[in-house]
Amino acid sequence: MLVPYLIDSDCAVVTCAEPQGEVFEFYVHPETAVEGYELPRMDAAQEAAPQRLVGWAGEGAGADVAEVRAALATKFVFVDDAMVQLAAALGAIPLSSARDLMFGEGATSHWRMSRISWKLR
Repeated sequence: MLVPYLIDSDCAVVTCAEPQGEVFEFYVHPETAVEGYELPRMDAAQEAAPQRLVGWAGEGAGADVAEVRAALATKFVFVDDAMVQLAAALGAIPLSSARDLMFGEGATSHWRMSRISWKLR
């Protein structure tokens, strides 16, 4: 299970439960989380997140560690868009569909995130 908590569209605290039961957290837009919202710094968790996410997605999911790193490193205006890119990098949605979800007609933040969470179940 992967659960992002979006904070004011600026950053996200993501909690991920691995299949074997281990839980880990990391931030999307970590500088904003730490400096703007005074959340605790989690350097080791941030560093480990891309590889752990690919392991979480499992073999055959199409997860790409380079794409995961890119999604986590890119400073999007809205963290919602980073989550769409992360979902694509994890193989939850086709990378070709990510742009439509981010910028397509009628693509509100709530609609985007509910559609992605459905695909991640």
